Amino acid sequence: KYQGRAEDNPFSKRSAYFGTYPMMSHLVEQVIDGYGLFQDLQCRELKNMLLDLEGRERNDGRVLLSNFYNPYKQGVHKYFIERPEYLRSLGSLDETDPKRPSVIVPNFLMAEVSALARMAASSPSVAL
Repeated sequence: KYQGRAEDNPFSKRSAYFGTYPMMSHLVEQVIDGYGLFQDLQCRELKNMLLDLEGRERNDGRVLLSNFYNPYKQGVHKYFIERPEYLRSLGSLDETDPKRPSVIVPNFLMAEVSALARMAASSPSVAL
């Protein structure tokens, strides 16, 4: 029953599966670079979605809070669900006109990028 299990065990031939330290370091660098590219694409996508919500009457990098929530309410996507209190804590909520609060796009994006970076930094990783 257990005959040949040493050959089937991936840890019995470490060098064949894991290679050398320099090979693994290079692999980790490639993964990190790929994550950076993915994060950049995600940030650009968020930016474009927000600017599409900006509206024709505005061109100041702000999105009315009501427009900010519309795609989620309409089931278009699951982004932009942050509560006003949270947006305020990020410095992303412009309440100069209390009747027309708006989201400051650059502040919101920078906060999101920072959050993604914190999540990536706190995830288990290989120490180089």
